[in-house]
Amino acid sequence: MYDSLNADKSVIYFRALLNAEGYYRDSIPYNASVDTVADQEGDQYRTTVNFDVYPGKLIRLDSIVFNISGDTLQSISQATKDTLQQVTNNAMGSTLLKKGAPFSKSLISNEIDRLTDVYRNNGYLQFSREEILAVWDTVGIALLRPTLDPIEQAQQLAELRKRRENPTADLEIRLRYNPDTSHLVRYYVGDVTVYPDLAADTADYIPEINYVNGIKVVSYHDLYKPHIAVENVYLSRGDLYSQRNYLRTLNKYNSIGSWRLVAIDQIPREGTDTVDFIVRLTPAEKYSINTNIEGSQNFGSNLFNGNFIGFNVGLQNRNFARSANLASTNFRFATEVLRKEFVRAQQVSFTNSIYFPRFIPKFGFVPQQWKDISKTLFTLNASYTARRDFFNLASITSSWGYEFNWKNKLLNIRIPNLEYARIKKGPELLELIINNRTYEYIFNSGLVVSSIANITVTGGKNRLANVARFNLESSGLLLGLLNSQTLYENLHRFVKLDAEFRQNYKIRRSAFAWRLFAGAGYQ
Repeated sequence: MYDSLNADKSVIYFRALLNAEGYYRDSIPYNASVDTVADQEGDQYRTTVNFDVYPGKLIRLDSIVFNISGDTLQSISQATKDTLQQVTNNAMGSTLLKKGAPFSKSLISNEIDRLTDVYRNNGYLQFSREEILAVWDTVGIALLRPTLDPIEQAQQLAELRKRRENPTADLEIRLRYNPDTSHLVRYYVGDVTVYPDLAADTADYIPEINYVNGIKVVSYHDLYKPHIAVENVYLSRGDLYSQRNYLRTLNKYNSIGSWRLVAIDQIPREGTDTVDFIVRLTPAEKYSINTNIEGSQNFGSNLFNGNFIGFNVGLQNRNFARSANLASTNFRFATEVLRKEFVRAQQVSFTNSIYFPRFIPKFGFVPQQWKDISKTLFTLNASYTARRDFFNLASITSSWGYEFNWKNKLLNIRIPNLEYARIKKGPELLELIINNRTYEYIFNSGLVVSSIANITVTGGKNRLANVARFNLESSGLLLGLLNSQTLYENLHRFVKLDAEFRQNYKIRRSAFAWRLFAGAGYQ
């Protein structure tokens, strides 16, 4: 049902949107036309409403002042105002407000949020965005001051004409006239207490209390080693409070996966500038097991035609060695039957990996900022594959590596990466090799002792997603210098580099994707 009141409301909403983006001299007329020709049902008429939106000129920022220590704040000491002003000035390099930028409400709101974070990262624990005011002037205070001097009147008229042609706004960021003084207290870190294995009921347990690096650890079930419980705490006694360190601590515990719930209570001491922290950690279930069965039927040549069935079982330990390490063990058995006549292939594999949420070992020369974003991974895999009349293959692989994750980048380094394969060739494979010598390089025994570096960079925005990956691997360069006949016969020595770029563009429910890959190697 058409109602002109709804059209008037739409104009109000349009104007609010334009004002929020910096357009304050808009004009939005509209007209409505009724189609008097009835539709098929014979009892309805269609109304077309046209809104003509003239946003006018965009108002831009001219002068920007951060007047935190204004004289109007009588209830705040001069020392507090000077400290706030100094903190503000030190963070001016990251301000979002620039001369010539649109006079946008969203831009100003984001700047207030930025300043709030700046203050919270500099000790002001209870500071909120409600303590900040943004005062603006789009007319020019000087133009409103009466004067009898004809020269000044001419200057005012010239300035007024200039503002009409290129409208600007003067902006001042200040504190409220009567702020809550308790929100302007600068806090320092006091006592930190960690409960690493908190459960719903602790009444029947006697807590064990330890102190590690000045942090109190209260354990009820002795599930974690005391130093493991505090290694992710970035709040040191006596330091200036920083919201960034509080969030780093919270996010670090949440990212590990050994704890189901993580909560950090911030408790300011009444009448002081000290805040205490209580870290409450509720452990997740230590063990989890998963099993699955897979099957398929292949239709192809006589070589690959058959029925496949596999069985997998996995065990996960979220607190391996009482150190919040994630250990995963998987066992897999698979077989392929050809036309129900005989077993064509069988495969047995065992995989074990341990994920350490820290840098191991604790080398002193590794910068702390790299340790904070690092993880350590150990993997071991053994498998045996028997394909009738084709080959019997036994292989074992193991690696020790590190992951560094920051912003949109993931760096993976494996030192060392060990791979050993031993193959017994069957008559069908030997026949394939005779007909095509390429198979000789695919199916062979050997040892790989390599170092691998892999970096992945993700990007894009809105509907576009990009992924770039670069991989470098070298094997046997150092071991090849050893005078060993066994290594000479089995060790593969090579260097290879490959790169990949993928891009995905979403189009409604579909997507356009393409991929570019290139690589080179030397053996």
